[in-house]
Amino acid sequence: MRPNHIGRAVVAILLGYAVVDLAGQAGATPTAAEIEKAVAAVAGHDFGQSRSALWTIDKIINDTHGSAALRAVVEREMVKLLESGAKFAAKQEICRRLWIIGTDASVPALRQMLANPDGRVVEAACFALSRHPSPAVGKALREALGQAKGTGLVAVIRLLGDRRDAQCVEAL
Repeated sequence: MRPNHIGRAVVAILLGYAVVDLAGQAGATPTAAEIEKAVAAVAGHDFGQSRSALWTIDKIINDTHGSAALRAVVEREMVKLLESGAKFAAKQEICRRLWIIGTDASVPALRQMLANPDGRVVEAACFALSRHPSPAVGKALREALGQAKGTGLVAVIRLLGDRRDAQCVEAL
């Protein structure tokens, strides 16, 4: 084998072990109590810290695929975290996960974040809302136009433009 082929073979073998390891861990459906505990563990997350609590949430999201009831529990607990005094880094990570599984149930909490004076918080909320086609999202964004400031306002306007929201034209 040529040297670069050896490197590719090693990577393929390692990826194979990783897939086998992940497959062996997958499939255990979490309980509501386990979901609550896992999401609560994210509240103290900050930049530069271990991401293990976030990986647990990711695994729970994967393991609850196909179970609307358990996904509702995951989303409810994430919304509680957004409404708490959790650190910005934790809320940002939760918004990244709500981008994947968020429904109309998370829109009110994200709407509150749109009114935050910190533009970073508004941008995180906009990210979470960006993939959700619901009319409730459009309404929340239009309402935020009168409250957001600075970079947060720019994020709201940009998302309204991305959504091609014709109802916001007059307000703009």
